[in-house]
Amino acid sequence: MNDYRGLLIKKQRKELDISLEALSHGVCSPSYLSKIENNILVANDDIYNLLFKKLGISTMDTIKEEKIKQMLDLFFKYYMSSDSKVFKIINELLEYKDEVVKWYP
Repeated sequence: MNDYRGLLIKKQRKELDISLEALSHGVCSPSYLSKIENNILVANDDIYNLLFKKLGISTMDTIKEEKIKQMLDLFFKYYMSSDSKVFKIINELLEYKDEVVKWYP
């Protein structure tokens, strides 16, 4: 799976020194959160929104987020197949660099 949200949650949780148990309380089980963080499963958007809120993570507009997700999927596809189209995707992703840095320091 290539969902960045679990990695973002894990990074922020560790930076804030919050345990799996504390963050997952009232949202999901600690083991479920661990699977999200380790990109083993993709939760529904409600769970991500609750976790983001607890961690103080703001999200970008849904349309931009979806576009970035699609480009990341293409990036991984082209990168794994050594396709030169990966360079085009990198350039497109760089157009969003400043906005991504705002919510993913």
